[in-house]
Amino acid sequence: MAKYLVHKAVDLVKVKVKRRAVLSQPGYLESNYWVLKKYDGCCGIIHIDGEGKATQILTRTGEKIRSCDHILNWITTDGHWRNVVLFVELWHPDMDFSEISGKVRQHKPAPELIYKAWDVVPLLDYYDGACSVPFLERYGWMQANIHPDFLAYLYPFNPVSLVDEANVVRASGPYDGLIAKDPNGTWKLGLGTGGESIKIKPPLSFDLEVVGTTEGEGKHEGRIGSLLVRFRAGVVLGIGTGLSDRDRLRDDWVGKIVEVEAMGYSSEGSLREPRLKGERFDKEQADF
Repeated sequence: MAKYLVHKAVDLVKVKVKRRAVLSQPGYLESNYWVLKKYDGCCGIIHIDGEGKATQILTRTGEKIRSCDHILNWITTDGHWRNVVLFVELWHPDMDFSEISGKVRQHKPAPELIYKAWDVVPLLDYYDGACSVPFLERYGWMQANIHPDFLAYLYPFNPVSLVDEANVVRASGPYDGLIAKDPNGTWKLGLGTGGESIKIKPPLSFDLEVVGTTEGEGKHEGRIGSLLVRFRAGVVLGIGTGLSDRDRLRDDWVGKIVEVEAMGYSSEGSLREPRLKGERFDKEQADF
C-alpha cells in the first residue's frame, strides 16, 4: 500500500480500541467533535515556502499534480504565512468524483477546479511527521490566511445524530458525508487511528428486485457469481459482494426483493461498491 503523506481520516472501527471505546459512547462525538463536510474530490498537498509563495502541489501519495498551477497562484499570503504545508480538496461543485479525478491526473491545465483548505501544519512538523498544535488552532491559521470561499466550513455539532446529518449533507450536493474533527486533536502522518478525524459516511440502501444471475468464475465456478438487480431508469446492476456460499447455490433468486447497500453513486448513475445485505421477506414491491 502506498504511504499516505497526510493525516488520513478513518472509519470509527479503525480507531485504536481504547480510544474507540470512548468515542462510541452514545452522543460523545456529537457533543465533543466539530464537523467538516467531506468534499467528494481529490486531496492536494500544497507547500508554501519561506517567502510565502505556494511552490508545488502533490497528491496524498506524493506525485506532482500538473493541472492545478492556477491554484498555486491563487494562494497569496503576502509573506505573512511561511514554511507551511496546506492540505486541500481539489474539487468542483458541479462535477462528480470521476471527472474531478481525471482532471487532477491530466498534464494539461484544469482551470475549472477549485480548492477547499481543510488543514495546515508547519513545514518542519510535516517533515517530522507530527504536529502538537490542536486542530482548532491550526484551523484559525487558515482563517487568517485563506479566503473564506476556499476554506472548508467547520462548525460545532448539535446533539443530534451524526449519521442523520451526514445523510442530509450528502443529499445536498457533491459531498460524501462528514469528517468529525477533534478540536484538540494533534496531527500525525499516516492513518488517524488516534481518533482525531473520523469519517461519517452512511451507506445508501435500496430494496431491489432480482432479475437474473451470472455464473461464477474461479472459486465460484459452477455456482452464482452475482445477482442482477434492477435499479432506477432500468439500469441492471451486478451484485457479487455479500453473497454467502448458501446464497450462491440457490436457484430461486429471480423475482425476490433484496436489500442492497452502497457507499455512493458512480459517475454513470449506478452504485459505488454495492453489497448484498439480504433478502427482504417483508416486501413485495421494489424501490424501482
